[in-house]
Order: sequence, then structure tokens, then C-alpha cells
Amino acid sequence: MTTVTVVALAIFGGVLFRAFAVLRPIFRDRARVYGEVSGRLTESLGGVRVVKGYHAEAREAGVFAGGVRRILDNVFQTLATTSALSLASTVLLGLVGAGVMYVGAREILAFRMTVGSFFTYTVLLGFLVGPFFQIATIGSQLTEALAGLERTRELLGEKAEEDDPRRQLEQLTARHRRPVLGMLG
Repeated sequence: MTTVTVVALAIFGGVLFRAFAVLRPIFRDRARVYGEVSGRLTESLGGVRVVKGYHAEAREAGVFAGGVRRILDNVFQTLATTSALSLASTVLLGLVGAGVMYVGAREILAFRMTVGSFFTYTVLLGFLVGPFFQIATIGSQLTEALAGLERTRELLGEKAEEDDPRRQLEQLTARHRRPVLGMLG
């Protein structure tokens, strides 16, 4: 019975590892798209006079709708993956339970195990298998958090505008022009 359980849990561990590897890029993409959409919305609302002046309301609405569609597609992809993970854990629980009951029933009928020892084994098995199913739930939340952390590190790794050599050259040139403009005025 323990062999059936260990093999099933090893397979489930492999499925979890693969699922989390699939989920991480999805979560990273969501953070990136969300940032793009919210940034575009902020710029559009901040420059609403310019947008209205150029009669670009429909274009801006289309761009925003496209971004929201990308976020929604990402959410659907996330839900599908986490649902598949939940389904896999439920199927595994059923298979482990059926396998243990089958092997346990054969052992009881062969008088190699008592009903009490089978019951005890089943209860202890629940304590062993339970955390694996919690890992499936907590693991997807942890994967989302790690993807957010990667995105944050990526943003923090961006060079500041002051560090851009072209911007430094513009600032230097602007400083040298100021005194000349002051003398002319």
C-alpha cells in the first residue's frame, strides 16, 4: 500500500513541478500587460485634452479594450491551468484511495492485515497526502508571488533616466545654453 502511495505522490510531485513551470510565465505576462494597460490609461486620462483635440477617443478606447482583452485572456489561461492542477490532485486522491483500498482489502482477505490496522493506515495516509493537496493550492499562489517578484526586480533593474548618456548630454548642453540666453534677454 505504501508503494502505491509513494509512486502516486511522486507522479503528482512531477505534475506540480511542471504546472508551476507553466504558470510562472503566465503570471509574469499578466503583470507586464497590466502595467502596459494601466500606464496607457494613465497617459490617456492625463492627456485627455490632447486626445479630444485630435478626436482620438475611439482609437484610445480600442487600444484600452485590446489591453483589457489580453488581461482577460491571461486570467482565463491562469484559471484553466489552476483548474487542471486541481483536477489532477482530485484524480490522484481518488486513485490513491482506490489503490490503497484494493491492496488493503486483499491483505485483509488474506489475513495478513486486520481491519483496525487498515483503518489506522488509512488515517495516517490522510495525514501524509493532505499536505500535497495544500501544496497545489499554496504553490500556485507562491508561483504568482515569485512571478511578481521577478517583475519587480526587472523594473528595479531598469536604468534611471538620469543615468542615460543621451539625457546627460542634453542636460549638459542645456546648462551651457542658459547663460547665453540670459545675456540676450
